[in-house]
Amino acid sequence: MQLPELHFRQYSDEVISHQHDEHWQVVCALSGEMEINMDRQHFLLSMGSGMVIPPSVSHAFSGRIGNQNYVLEMPATAQWALNEKISQFTLTPAANGLLSWLHRFPQPPEQSFTVAQLLFAQLKTDNRWIDELIKWINSRLHLPLSCQDIASAFYMSISTLQRKVKAETQLTLMQLLLQKRMEAAGRLLLANLSIEQTAFSIGYESHSAFSHAFRQYYGKSPTDYRARLLNISTKPQ
Repeated sequence: MQLPELHFRQYSDEVISHQHDEHWQVVCALSGEMEINMDRQHFLLSMGSGMVIPPSVSHAFSGRIGNQNYVLEMPATAQWALNEKISQFTLTPAANGLLSWLHRFPQPPEQSFTVAQLLFAQLKTDNRWIDELIKWINSRLHLPLSCQDIASAFYMSISTLQRKVKAETQLTLMQLLLQKRMEAAGRLLLANLSIEQTAFSIGYESHSAFSHAFRQYYGKSPTDYRARLLNISTKPQ
C-alpha cells in the first residue's frame, strides 16, 4: 500500500480476530454499533466515534445490526496525524458531515489522498504537529529525504508543508532538515564515531559532501569541531 485507501464497510456479528502488519486503520462509525477488543481493552463504537488501530496490533471485532463505517487505511510508514497513544476519539461535526457526504456521493479511489487530507484536518487534536514532524525527520536522517517524501508522509502538498514549517520555525523545510542533520552530526562526532560513519548515519553518501556541509553550517571542519568540544569538556573546572 502506497497511498491511503478509504473503504465503506458493514460488519456481521461474527467475531473476527487479526492484525495488519502493513498499515494503520482509522475506523469512523457512521451509524449502528460495533465492538472492538484491542490491547485487552473493550471498545464500543457508535455513531460519531472513531478508533485508531496501529500496525501489528492484534484486535477482534464484530458488528451489530445497522452498523455502517468508513475505514481509512494508511501505510505503516506514514506518520499518523494524531498522537499514537490515542485509541478512541470523537468525530467533529465537520468530520461527520464529510463522511455523510462521502456516503451519499462515493468518490473514486484516486481521490482517497484528498479525502484523507480533509479527514485528517478534522481529526487532528494535537496542535504541536511540528514536534511530530521533527520526530519523523530525526528517525530518518540516514535516508536521502526530499520535500516530496516528507510532504507525502504527512498528507500535505509541498507548498502547504513549506508554509506551515516556515510559520513555526522561520526555516524552509530543507533548512530544517539540514539543521537536524547537523545537530545529529555534532552528537555523533562527540560520541567518537568516525567522520565517514557520521556522514552515512545522517544521509550523506560521501565524506567530502558531508565535510563541506558541516563546515558551511558550523564554520569549522568536523575534525576541528570535535577536537574543540572535547578539549573544552576535558578542561579542569
